[in-house]
Amino acid sequence: MKKKTRQIIGLLLTCSVLSLSALPVHAKGDEIAYVEEVFPESKVKELKKLADEKPIMPDKVANGTCSTQSLKSVNLYPRRKGVILISLDKSNGKMGFIGHAAIIYNETRVVEALMQGNAEVTIGPNDWFLSKNDCTAVTVSGTSMEQDAEAAEWCYRQLGKPYNFNFLDVDTRDSFYCSQLVWAAYKDCHSIDLNTTHHFGNAILPVELDLSSRTYRIYENEQ
Repeated sequence: MKKKTRQIIGLLLTCSVLSLSALPVHAKGDEIAYVEEVFPESKVKELKKLADEKPIMPDKVANGTCSTQSLKSVNLYPRRKGVILISLDKSNGKMGFIGHAAIIYNETRVVEALMQGNAEVTIGPNDWFLSKNDCTAVTVSGTSMEQDAEAAEWCYRQLGKPYNFNFLDVDTRDSFYCSQLVWAAYKDCHSIDLNTTHHFGNAILPVELDLSSRTYRIYENEQ
């Protein structure tokens, strides 16, 4: 009986070790190393340069096409529900280079998944033109403003879900990181994949939402 008990305990310990070894590096306390492993900084900078080549276009109107508004109204900070915000603000500490993304919920609020604080999907202020040194806004081509609003509402329904520290697991809907949240909204609501050519495996970086062939820029503010 004792021998059998020792065998069971040994098996459980072995399973525990194997489970730990399968976790991302961040789960062992080295978050920065894990981030840099998934998102090499040099590659991030390369993609940012490519995204910055995209021109600023007028925002869409009710039928989903670009408006014919005068150039004077182009590059205004957006307040429309469903517009995607992206920032590579270098002031966000050592991991700031990976950037951040959110979706506008209304004129004053955005929905975002934050790594800091409670590490969850939450509501934040729609003031990125002031709070971020680097801010870009994009909209999805081929969708109506109503469809964009549906994507924002989908994100809103995820409020309170925990932050997804496993950047490679984009298929889970139990937890989210910032760009995964926005990507999942358009994927689940409208079958639109905003990922690019999988530069980082399944993981999707915020700047890829800008670089995607399915989005176009309607605002930028880089200081």
